[in-house]
Amino acid sequence: MKRITVTAFATILVFLFSQCNTKEGSFATKKKISGNDVIVCDVTAINDTTPTLFSEIISKCEMIIPQASPESLMKSPSHIDVSENYIAIKSNGGIPVKLFTRDGKFVRNIGAIGRGPGEYGSLYGIQLDESRNRIFLTPFANADRLLVFDLEGNSLPAIPLTHGQAKTRVYVNQDTLTVLGMRFDKNHPFAYQQTIDGKIIKEAPLLDHLIVKPDFSNEIYSGKNGGSYDIFILDWYRTTPDTLYHFNVQKNSLEPKFVLEGKPIDDLKENAYENPVASLFELKRHYHGMISGSGFFKRVIVDKKTLKAKHFKLINDFYGGIELTNIFSTNNGLLIASIPAVRLMAQLEQMLNDVDIHGERRKQLTEMLESLDENDNDVIFLGEMI
Repeated sequence: MKRITVTAFATILVFLFSQCNTKEGSFATKKKISGNDVIVCDVTAINDTTPTLFSEIISKCEMIIPQASPESLMKSPSHIDVSENYIAIKSNGGIPVKLFTRDGKFVRNIGAIGRGPGEYGSLYGIQLDESRNRIFLTPFANADRLLVFDLEGNSLPAIPLTHGQAKTRVYVNQDTLTVLGMRFDKNHPFAYQQTIDGKIIKEAPLLDHLIVKPDFSNEIYSGKNGGSYDIFILDWYRTTPDTLYHFNVQKNSLEPKFVLEGKPIDDLKENAYENPVASLFELKRHYHGMISGSGFFKRVIVDKKTLKAKHFKLINDFYGGIELTNIFSTNNGLLIASIPAVRLMAQLEQMLNDVDIHGERRKQLTEMLESLDENDNDVIFLGEMI
């Protein structure tokens, strides 16, 4: 069990990284589309490669190493949620959800892998509601209910989903569920709200172009980081620009907010599975996109206010300038990243071989390396977005 919280010594790193960019920079544009203000980013035109510092996105950073014991060992995390005092982690493989304290001490398993009462197979989401002593688990596919446990690990009655979901992200707020779904057909809405006992409150109209082929490799993303219910459908066969939407609950509509265009997005018109696709995410002050294809991968980030756009390479300046690549989970204003302990140790060793790293930075990197063991669980970095 290890936990470290520090403030950034970003001044030196900001100076060093600012020397990497001598260009004026790249910018997205804001356009009016169907009455909505939409930020449009032409990925072809981005030539700014200045690294993004963690301190540009979060106010402070916690480094947490979840306790490694025979009962608490995990494979790579796939879903994480954090409350004031707890962390719930679902990792890859046939491993149940692990509950840890905020400082990394293992508490217990939540449920078990299987098909009986209090058991489940693959999961697609976790929501911790510490104030109500609840953990909500979303099944991976064809979900018709939300599984419910208390923090003591007891299985409680499931919450029925009024509309069955191919894949879904669900937010529970008191007695209201907001359900964002990936649809294979026109039978049900992409976004709706219901009561906890299954009564429909409102349903957003269908957008036909968001309906995907019945392929569970497609994904739905949402983080609710910008104060709205964001929704993005990753469609491997997409022939239209990649767009992130908001579910406007007051207007009961899906509104476009962020779009990628330009090469290689134009190549999607060829409609081949291996052509580039984009995954879009909303942070608090930024939009983030990952574009991938056969032999191709690119990250971009766009500032919502200034429209500044650049290639995205995230540097954790709170912890000596290490690079973070597995930014798999953001949720309700928290940015969460993880890295296998062995990989982090290798990165630290490589950085310490650089004779130009000295002083306080070298001391911090050395202390981090000495705090790690190759048998540790994945290291987690998290912070509240600014």
